[in-house]
Amino acid sequence: MAQPDAAWLGIDDFVRTAALYATNGRAVAPHAWSAGVGVMQNLHAAFACPNTLIVELPPAAGPLHSEIWGDSLQMRNGRVVRPDTPGLGVRLTDEIKESIKKVADDKDVVIVEVGGTIGDI
Repeated sequence: MAQPDAAWLGIDDFVRTAALYATNGRAVAPHAWSAGVGVMQNLHAAFACPNTLIVELPPAAGPLHSEIWGDSLQMRNGRVVRPDTPGLGVRLTDEIKESIKKVADDKDVVIVEVGGTIGDI
């Protein structure tokens, strides 16, 4: 069993890894232990691969997860529902960015804004 992570590999390499394992009759179990966007990358990659056995999700999702993925990640009867929102189904609103920046300001960390520019330290 492989545990590829689409947040690290990218979705294309995740799917290639899963296909390699599938040719040998092996399953994959995505390693989705990241913030909201990374979780959704892994979820989409998992649904793209027929040999996905199980999807790992953070057990206690915080705001960096749930606010970003919104209603895109849903569970029914103990199973993840295939997302039907456009793209990865994530949204990074100005309000979310401000709340993340406020938490980061309290911890003296670097904020990397969408678009790649570095915010306040």
